[in-house]
Amino acid sequence: VYGVPDPRWPTPWVRSARAVPLCALAPVEGAAVEYGYDLIDGWTHLVAVEALLPGLRAGLQLPYCLDGARACPPEGVGGPGAYAQLLH
Repeated sequence: VYGVPDPRWPTPWVRSARAVPLCALAPVEGAAVEYGYDLIDGWTHLVAVEALLPGLRAGLQLPYCLDGARACPPEGVGGPGAYAQLLH
């Protein structure tokens, strides 16, 4: 588990997300990582590597977002159930 360790809530299983680049977690096409956002409301996203494209400079790889349905819910809408209700 990678994230932002909070000194007020010791969680030894959480390692700093700054220590590991995303390309180390999902280095090949077909790899995926689960991203938790706003753990209180229960938002999780699956980030899948569909293709590796050449970077801007030799040896540099950057993530590109090629497509996405419903880019994001409004901030503070609640969890996935509340968002589904809002869409309805």
